Amino acid sequence: MRGYYWKQVCDKLIAWKPALALPLLDCLLSAMRDEYRLSYDNYVHPMADEIVRRSPKESWELVCRHFEATLPMWRGDLINWLKGGLPRFDSDRANAIIAEIPIQSVICWIDVDPEPRATLVAHAAPNTLDEKNGGGLTKELLSRYGSIRGVRNGISANFHSGGYSGPASVYLRGKRDKFRKWLSEGLGPDISQWIEEEIEYLDQRIEREEINEERDDFHG
Repeated sequence: MRGYYWKQVCDKLIAWKPALALPLLDCLLSAMRDEYRLSYDNYVHPMADEIVRRSPKESWELVCRHFEATLPMWRGDLINWLKGGLPRFDSDRANAIIAEIPIQSVICWIDVDPEPRATLVAHAAPNTLDEKNGGGLTKELLSRYGSIRGVRNGISANFHSGGYSGPASVYLRGKRDKFRKWLSEGLGPDISQWIEEEIEYLDQRIEREEINEERDDFHG
């Protein structure tokens, strides 16, 4: 119960004095650096998210200072937290807190040094192209920085993370259906090209999985 009571105290502290929210976030981000598991802790993670929702622009400025303190080394803990923590089983991770941050604030930080920073942010981008789930940032990254291989690869890695139940081919066909839907929306040449590459990759994986499943059924 210790984490529960800690969260209760933090909530009351911020309610009593809102100005303490950002210093608290600063402390939490430092703690994540020292102990990676806090980036997905059931109490620390939601507390950090709440502060970002209260002050998204100011929170992003704080996050940037933490990133810049270790560049060119990445803070994997911050990336993990920004994109929503550990992926939920059999579900897309579309609850990335980075989606709460104004896109222009993120772009301004990237444009100071585009290639390494865009690649870093791509690894924290929401694994969706739907606006309601934070896909606006993902689309913006592909539109602006899609020529950077690290950006495309980072976003692809997010889309292919996570677990599932049942036949792999069924799970992958579901993913392919989503990409086909997004392709039909005409999201621009850079995004469409990336989607087409993802569909081609999924086609190949589905074919392999179907062969494996047929072989397993035969031997079973």
